[in-house]
Amino acid sequence: MPLKAVFKDYYTAAQVKKALNITDGMLYNFIRNGDIETVKLPGRKQSVYKRDQIDKLARELKPFTARKPAKSTTFTLATKEDLATIMEISNALFGAGRSVTPLERRIGWLEKNPFTYHVLKQGAKIVGYVSLLPLKAGTDKIKRLLGDTVAVDITPDDIQEFRPGIPIDIYVMSIAVIPTDNAADKHEYGSSLIRGLRRLLIDLGKQGITIETIAARSDTPDGIRLMRHIGFTEIESPLPGKRAFIIRVPESGIPLIIEYKQALRERQHTKADSKTDSRTERKPAKTVDVGGQNGTEQKSPSRSKSHAPKSQ
Repeated sequence: MPLKAVFKDYYTAAQVKKALNITDGMLYNFIRNGDIETVKLPGRKQSVYKRDQIDKLARELKPFTARKPAKSTTFTLATKEDLATIMEISNALFGAGRSVTPLERRIGWLEKNPFTYHVLKQGAKIVGYVSLLPLKAGTDKIKRLLGDTVAVDITPDDIQEFRPGIPIDIYVMSIAVIPTDNAADKHEYGSSLIRGLRRLLIDLGKQGITIETIAARSDTPDGIRLMRHIGFTEIESPLPGKRAFIIRVPESGIPLIIEYKQALRERQHTKADSKTDSRTERKPAKTVDVGGQNGTEQKSPSRSKSHAPKSQ
């Protein structure tokens, strides 16, 4: 079969990136996670990719592709009053019979760190939300949240306030939109949440907040597609039916994290420059010769009463 005919069934790497609207780093992630299969054709050095597989993946990722919203929505910090609605959306999506974090505990998280919950509003109506748990870096909480079969008890003491220079881990507990049969609305709300999350991470970088790890798990098709699109790396999950995802921020090259790290670097450079300028301003000017240098004879202090220092 002629090579030209064979290529009707395959995409090149450049065509894959265009079809999925992704970067080189994200393409590598998809391959490493097993979402995209590489194919070596005889007589060709570069790998190619199955067209039908890529087209299917493009359809799955379409809801999460950033585009200009047709409806006006606002991504903002949640209030205590918003938490009841958030719980209603969670119960409607995931089932009220499962283990649900009590309202009082959610309020405790929010009081410890106001960035724990964000809501997407269309007018006054909440149409989606993001729940993030900022945790003290270096603990076993992320590992337990990804792997335990029972609910992990996260107390307000486990929640880390955002302070420049103090490393944190973030567990993405939920990214959800209201149940709806309108596919266009569902896709649009999901895209708006991702854009809001992107702006949030960049803002944290500008504040000097150091993020070490971002982790999440999901067992829903929409959730899994979302994790893939953002650029999470899938890791082996100890829980049957659950998919575990992680971003190790220092070494990550996905666009979202690169933007965050650039904002963080700019903040750190600005702070360093500010300290340098401050030290320069405090440095005394060398305008008086007090050591008899440069051939200038040091004068003895005057004994005149009129020039005696005043008592303190």
